[in-house]
Amino acid sequence: MIARDHSRRFPTTRAQRPRGLAAFEELVRAYHSAFTNSKVEVLTQIAEGDLVATRWRITATNTGEYLNLAKPTNERITWTGVLIDHFEDGRIAETWVSWDKYRFFQGLGLVKT
Repeated sequence: MIARDHSRRFPTTRAQRPRGLAAFEELVRAYHSAFTNSKVEVLTQIAEGDLVATRWRITATNTGEYLNLAKPTNERITWTGVLIDHFEDGRIAETWVSWDKYRFFQGLGLVKT
């Protein structure tokens, strides 16, 4: 499903994240080591040509450290975002990601309300 040279791009940084399937797998491993009982909901999805836009919501329990940012809260947190995936040869070659970092970091206790 993911191309070997897949790249992820975020609008808040000019730098591109590490490329490739191994980098994507590491991102998934880090997430699963920090969050359990994940529920991913696709709220809206639109496809046109080789692009698919997905608006999503994730609810998960923070049971492990995430990217050395915070100790586990054991709290259930929810955040939303949008992905735009570019497909080449039936695989996701490039992804643009925009997500609600404020709610995510608030859930981890890193941002006070």
